[in-house]
Amino acid sequence: MARVTYHTLIPSSLHPFCEEMALKFSEIERHLYSDLKKGKKLKDLKREYQLRFGVNARHFNSIRVLSKEKLEVAHSVTPDSSKN
Repeated sequence: MARVTYHTLIPSSLHPFCEEMALKFSEIERHLYSDLKKGKKLKDLKREYQLRFGVNARHFNSIRVLSKEKLEVAHSVTPDSSKN
């Protein structure tokens, strides 16, 4: 499957909002990655994160996908593989 990159011009008046959202999503992703790594249940985390961070289910799910991919990469890397 080919990858495609899209570019969007955003009015400068929206830059502060976009920066805040990026920071918020990044914070949520770091917490979620940590909680998933600790073995916490996704169903419980989803409910907790919606209340704690004020995100809807769609936002949580998109952040979950990123965290899941990072966890899979972390599990696939072994200490011996870094020596090659």
